[in-house]
Amino acid sequence: MPRFGDVMRGRGLCDARGAGFCATAIRLPHGEVGVVALCVKGNTLSVYEIGARRDPGALLYAVPLREVGDLYVCMGQIRQKLRFTWRGEDYVFSKFLGVRAALDVIKEEAKR
Repeated sequence: MPRFGDVMRGRGLCDARGAGFCATAIRLPHGEVGVVALCVKGNTLSVYEIGARRDPGALLYAVPLREVGDLYVCMGQIRQKLRFTWRGEDYVFSKFLGVRAALDVIKEEAKR
């Protein structure tokens, strides 16, 4: 089975780095919760609804990573969390595994 990031890259949702993964949205600006797809293309982190077959649905947010604040990434064995603010709103995600390379891309782009 191909990596999720590779599938998203093939669909044009990620760039060549293949930084795409599924996570659980804990807090988003409009109250969305549940499983979402996160994909990095260039300097933009896109958040998509996700279907039962891990197919991306509607685009929920397109966040320029250069503009995020308070970026926090935790990749512990028990606890995983990605958190940041953008335009005064909180974005919090958890429950993702095997995505260290994708999170490194997010951190790298947020520093630019």
